[in-house]
Amino acid sequence: MKLERWKVISGALFVVVVAGAYISAGPRVPMDIDGAPTAAAANASPTPSAAVVEGKWGVDNQLSDGILLNLTEPAAFKAQDPESLGVEGLAEIFTVTVTNKGSKPLDLSTFTILDSSLASNNSLSCSDVFESASDVKGIPADPIVKVGQSVSFKWAIVCPGPKGDGLTMTVGLNDEQHLTLSTTLK
Repeated sequence: MKLERWKVISGALFVVVVAGAYISAGPRVPMDIDGAPTAAAANASPTPSAAVVEGKWGVDNQLSDGILLNLTEPAAFKAQDPESLGVEGLAEIFTVTVTNKGSKPLDLSTFTILDSSLASNNSLSCSDVFESASDVKGIPADPIVKVGQSVSFKWAIVCPGPKGDGLTMTVGLNDEQHLTLSTTLK
């Protein structure tokens, strides 16, 4: 079988073009022009930051849109299944009560502990604990709080700090306001 010279050259040229495109990450597009991403970012609208409200344990803390958030002071938590804790540390449990005095239903699926830090080492944070045996399930199965209603649920965390260490937590229900609370580990 005799190959013609032009077939070999065109095949080799095709391989070189494909390899060049692969190595150079393909053809340049307008976003590849220097400064284009910066210009696009400058034209984007800024993301508003949430307001942080200093909260108190055991009282109705007023948030935006008529939402009241009440967290009981954390207490020592002894899990029925120690493996549910996941990590070593002191386990704390508290009850979260959300009251909706606003004008529209509230979806609790947005509830989260955004940040937790310890006074002895602010680079350490607490982890959420969920354990059905202790009825610590997190957000209720039906997460909608209708106007004029309240919902309560248990929440637990485990913190890698010593007893008496200062704990600061920031919780959130929406992107507009967050609640920061401080206590000590029990």
